Amino acid sequence: MKLKMTACALALGASSGCDLFLTDVEGVLPPRASILIPNPGDREGSEPTRRQPVCDDGNDIATAIVGHIANVNDSAATQRELIEALYAATPTGVAGVANYDVEAGGTSMNVTLVPSDTDVAITASLDPGGQFITGSYKKDGSEGTLTISPEDRELVVSTWGTADGGGFDLKRVEGAGTIVAAYTEDGDNARLGVVGTQEDLVNFVAIWNRGDGAGAAIEGLEDAGCWSEGDAVGDLCNEICDETLVDELPQLPDLE
Repeated sequence: MKLKMTACALALGASSGCDLFLTDVEGVLPPRASILIPNPGDREGSEPTRRQPVCDDGNDIATAIVGHIANVNDSAATQRELIEALYAATPTGVAGVANYDVEAGGTSMNVTLVPSDTDVAITASLDPGGQFITGSYKKDGSEGTLTISPEDRELVVSTWGTADGGGFDLKRVEGAGTIVAAYTEDGDNARLGVVGTQEDLVNFVAIWNRGDGAGAAIEGLEDAGCWSEGDAVGDLCNEICDETLVDELPQLPDLE
């Protein structure tokens, strides 16, 4: 996102200090997945609901995976509306520093991006609520680390880089291993493995197509289950597994 100031009158009129303000404002936000891990229903035009569709064999497998991912995201999901508003917003700024101000559900969030030669430092604060996100990342978003400070939850550290072949490779750790999630995007596929010590957490691995949402998963000690493509979570119907897809499931991440 980019905002260019084109009139000196917007800053300091015709004064000599105007050059300090007439700069391009680069509002390069971190990858959205570094804050909220996607699920098979997070696709353009989809409606990620948990309604029961007309499926011959139901859709409990995909629905369960969406629920498990919601558990992983719980520490940040309370501010989901603000996060969605942030990624739809346009920044304002002075001297290269980008500022976002968004509001949803009676809470406002201010996000400041301060660039250096190669990196961007981010600070996000809630009102009411205080500091929510801090961290830094490369200007092109290729690697970085965020610390998320949710209310009444342990800190979350989200670290990402470039996977083999140029994909996206993220590790997200909540507390001392309460939840550890490893998420990758490799071409058309998204892969996710989750392990942890939280009482209601189900360890699982999953793979799905980022375009149509079809995928496979193993929950706990269960056999692999698969689901078909669809336009919403409710349309991802259970189906017989393609063993080629099952063979591509990731391993569980190491528990830290």
